[in-house]
Parts: sequence; C-alpha cells; structure tokens
Amino acid sequence: MYQLINSLLIVLGLALGSNTLLGAEVEPLTAPVLSLDENEQAWSGAYINRYADIRLHRENLDFQTVDDIFDTLPQNSFSFQDKAANLGKIDDSAYIRLFIESTDNDLIFLSINHRFVEFIELRVLNPSAREHFQRSGASVDMSERPIPSRSFLFPVRLEKGLNQVDFKVGGKYTINIPLRIWSEEGLDLYQDSRNLLIGMAVGAMLIIAIYNLIIAVLLRDSTFSTYSLFTFTQVAHLSYTFGIMQVFAYKFFHISLIPPILGSTLIMIGLLVSSFFIRSFFLIPRKSWLGFTWSAFELLTIVSILASSIKHQHSSTAVFICGTIATILIIYTSLMGIIRTRDDTYIKIYAAGWLLYVLGGVTALYTSFGYIERNWFTVHVHLFVSVGELVLFSLSLGGKMKRTVDGFEVEQRISMHSYRQLEKVFYPHQIRLIKEGGTVEKTMPTSPGKACVICFDIVNSSQIRHERSKQFFRAVLLGCHQELLEGYDDRKLRSRGFRVKEMGDGFLCSVGYPFQVPEGGSSEQALKLCLDFYKIFEEEAKKLDYIDEINCSMGVVLGPVQGLYTQHPPIQYDLEGSALVLATRYEAARKIDLDPIDLFKGSTITVQETVFLSLPEPLRQEFTEVALTRPQAQKLDDPDAVSLYVLDLRNSETGSTYLSQKAS
Repeated sequence: MYQLINSLLIVLGLALGSNTLLGAEVEPLTAPVLSLDENEQAWSGAYINRYADIRLHRENLDFQTVDDIFDTLPQNSFSFQDKAANLGKIDDSAYIRLFIESTDNDLIFLSINHRFVEFIELRVLNPSAREHFQRSGASVDMSERPIPSRSFLFPVRLEKGLNQVDFKVGGKYTINIPLRIWSEEGLDLYQDSRNLLIGMAVGAMLIIAIYNLIIAVLLRDSTFSTYSLFTFTQVAHLSYTFGIMQVFAYKFFHISLIPPILGSTLIMIGLLVSSFFIRSFFLIPRKSWLGFTWSAFELLTIVSILASSIKHQHSSTAVFICGTIATILIIYTSLMGIIRTRDDTYIKIYAAGWLLYVLGGVTALYTSFGYIERNWFTVHVHLFVSVGELVLFSLSLGGKMKRTVDGFEVEQRISMHSYRQLEKVFYPHQIRLIKEGGTVEKTMPTSPGKACVICFDIVNSSQIRHERSKQFFRAVLLGCHQELLEGYDDRKLRSRGFRVKEMGDGFLCSVGYPFQVPEGGSSEQALKLCLDFYKIFEEEAKKLDYIDEINCSMGVVLGPVQGLYTQHPPIQYDLEGSALVLATRYEAARKIDLDPIDLFKGSTITVQETVFLSLPEPLRQEFTEVALTRPQAQKLDDPDAVSLYVLDLRNSETGSTYLSQKAS
C-alpha cells in the first residue's frame, strides 16, 4: 500500500510540478545602458577568448578572433565553460572578451551561471562602432525575471560583421563560469524543457517529503522522518541550483541576491541528513565502529558548515572532502547491508538508490569543478538523480514497511496467542498488571488472611462405571469453576471464590481470600456457593442418567490461610493454612461412624461450628447438629471441636428456596 501511494503521489507531483512551470514565457533581463565615460576606467585587465575553453588569468594575453563562432546560429546554443578552478582574484574582477561574426542583425542571449559571481558588466562594440553597456547583479530587479534561473541573462543585438563582446565579472569567490550563447528559438525551447524537468522533479519530491513526514508522525519511525528530511534538503538544493529559491527570495523577502555560499552549505546539510537516513534505515548502533565512523563524519560535516560560513573561500574544499568521505561510507554501508541480508530485495533497491545518488553527486561535483565536460545531461543530472532515487527509496521503504508490518502482525499474533494461553493460567487482573510492567509475584496477595474453605468431592466416584464418567466429572468441575468466577472484578479483586486445586473428581476453593466476597460474609457466601455447586452437580447427574444414585459431599470450615508463590520456576500461586486440611477432613466426616448414620447417605454439606454460627438464621434452620466425641474430633484434626453441622441436600427446603430464588 505504501509503495502504491508513493507511486501515485510521484505521478501527481510530476503532473502538478510540470503544470506549474511549463509554459512560462522568457522575459530577458532588461539591463540599464551605461555611458562609456563613466566606465572607461573599469575596463582594464586580462583578456582571452577560446572556443569551449575560456580560461581566466591575471597577466595580459593576446586574444584570437573566432570568425566562424556563429555559423550555425540560430539553430541551437553553444556552451563555453571555464576549465580552471581556484583562479584567485583579479582586483575582485575577471575579464572575458568574445568576438562574434554575424551574417545578419541577429538577437542572441548570453547567459552566465552565477554560482560564484556577484555581478557582471557587459560591453558590446558593434561593427558600426556603436557601443553600449549592460549591468547585472544586486542592483537588478529580480521581479523582471519570472523564470527560475541562476543565470545572468543578457539580450544582445548583433550587427552584420564582427561584434566584440567584453565581460567584467566580479566576485569574492573562485570563478567558474559556464557561458552559453543562445539563439532566440533555442532559448525558448531550452527554457520550456528545463521548466518541465524542474517542475516535475521538485513537485514529486515535495509531495513525497510531506507524505513521508505524515507516515513518520503516525508510525513514530525515524526512518521515514529522516527520509522526509532528506527529501526536503534535496528540494532545497534543487531550488537553489536551478534558481527557484532566488525568485521566491525576492518575491517574498525582497532579497535580490542569495550568497553563493548557500549552495555549498545546502550540499553539506544534504550529506549530513543522508547520514541520519542511512543510520536509521540500517539500524546502525552508535557504539559499533561503523556507527562511530558515521558519527565522526557527521561531526566533520557540522564543523565544515561552520568553518565555511566564516571562510567562504574554503567552501568548495569542504564540499569536496565531505562528499568524498560520504561516498566511501555510503558505498561501504550499502554493500555491507546487501551482504548481511542477501534475501532482502528492498535492501538491494535501497543500495541502488544510494549508488544513483553517489553517481549523480560525483557527476555534478566534478562538472562544477570542470573535470567533466558540461553538457545538457550533466547540467540536469540533479533532476534525473533526484527522481530516480525518489522512486528507488520509496520502493525500498515500502518493502521495509511491509516487512515491519508483517513482523508486527506475526508478533501480534504470537502475543495474542500467548495471552490467550496465559488466560488459562492467570486471572485477567494478573495479565493486566503484567502488561503494565508488574511482576507475577505482585499480582496476588501473599499476606496472612482468613477464609472459608470448601472441599467438594463426588462420593464413590471410582465405582461409577459409565463410558462418559470422565466427561461427567469434567462438566461438574467446569461448571463449579465458572460459578466461582461469577461477579469477578479485576479492579476491586472481588469474586465469589478462588479455586485452590483440583483433585480428579473434586476440588478445594476458598471464599473471602485472596478475593473479597461481593457481598455479605464469607460463611454465608460459602454456603450459597455450595448450594450452587449442588445444583450444577444434579443437572450433570441427570444428563448422565446413571443406574444408581450419585451423590456429592462438601465440607466447609473457616480458618487462617496465606498466599504464596513457589520459589523456583515455573512459579505458581498457591494457598496454605490449616483451613485447607480441615476442609478435607470435614468433607470426609461421612466416613466416620457418626450418629445418625442415615444423615450421610445422600448429598450433604458438612460445616464447622464456627461457620454454622456465622450463618444467618434462615440458613441455619435445616442443619442437623452432630455431637463429636474426642476420638472423632481427633480424626477430624480438630481436637477442640464439640460438634459439626450437616445439611441433607435431598430434603433441604432452604436449599431449594435459595436456588429457586436465584433462578427467578
């Protein structure tokens, strides 16, 4: 989806950008005409004219006349480029002289890229000995130049014969002058195609930058935020290189000349941001040697930016050094990424995007310094590279996003599965506390407490010979467990009861600890819970339809208990205390010779005297008191017990009334 949206946005950006700049009319700069007298002293210095190889020197040199320089005018344009770098200053000015042989009175345009130029003065001497001047620079009203351009553009009306054109170029920086001579038709054609390319590239990059910024905010992923920042720096550099920034600077801020140092600064900022982009994409640890190397490069780039702002003449050197180091690091990091993840296609696409970026940067840099011939392709290499890397980076980030989303979905499925399994072991409030960062040992109380303990058992379960006997046992235990969880509140830690352990055909549970009872006392709630257990038991016994009567027995005691966790993994929560033992003994009281014996022939609830005395009067009415002898009390492990109380569930109106009221 990310890749599809990126592709649509790129197409949209290309369309909108091309529509914005395509068709802009060429309105050449109207420079003021100066008199010869006031500029006579300015025209002195060194001159040389060579076709396609204009070199600037300090000393006086002879110049040659080029008679055939404009034989093919007005078909297309011709390029002249300075091949020399670091020429130094000639009293802050340099000079060029051209001789142009024209066969007619032609209108031509002379353009000089002002990357390192602050002002240009032009003198034209026609065959009729007429002389006029034009001047460009900070004094020029940029509103007269609506077309984005970083070139000084001079319209020159030639006369038939030999025309002499002299330039005076001023600036504080290294002079590197791409001079172009245009026919009127050639300039129109070039400007339309150039505007088309610039608009398409800048439009597509702006839209992608904004889109990835939105993605970064939504996903909180540094890879997309650094990619967005990287794209914005590319847009800024393209805007400066092709003059868009200059036009907007004048239109909105009335700044007629942007310092040439800004171009070098934007290049180094782009290199700095590219470092952030690569580090976030490959997740390079800062403490690794590669992370340390990138950090050192970032520090070097920042220092270079600051140093260049102070010493402008060193900006080109800083760009060259930082660009070379960045090229080496980018190539190495990309190759290491491919080697370590050979099966990831998006890594290869990402590396291809950086390779394109490096090739474009090297081409532009060496063209700027004159080591590569300046032609239409090398002039516009930024545009091709920017759109190409935009496509490749978008594809690679789409692949990474898909891998991330797939991995997230897998982790989410694993996590959900794990939590579903944990729900079988832990209570919901325990899982919630663990999610919030708590430990297992803090999710259940471990302080001493008091609770009513119920021991439930199916009488003579081993003698039940039925093919579904095990299903019968499981159904009873499951129903009773669900009854324990009724009214469970994970915030207030309330529940009808807590299952301590299962014992095949029975179980132990506690009421009042570790969970508080929803209402009433623990003895009353324990008895009501026993009545609900009996109802569940009876319903399942009817479904079994066994030939003999099946009964259950329950013992209820009140006593001290305490929660604890096992010391070694796997850690489990358990209860300990004398009440647990007493509950099993009271459930098994039916096995002691007690009088009357017939009382224990059916399903019964046997409670401790303390529990009986804690019950409300209506619930105590149908209990039968059974006196205990000392030996009988000792068998119950309750030597101080004088009597116990038994409820015969077969003939209990109290139990029937309670269950009918609950059902209604």
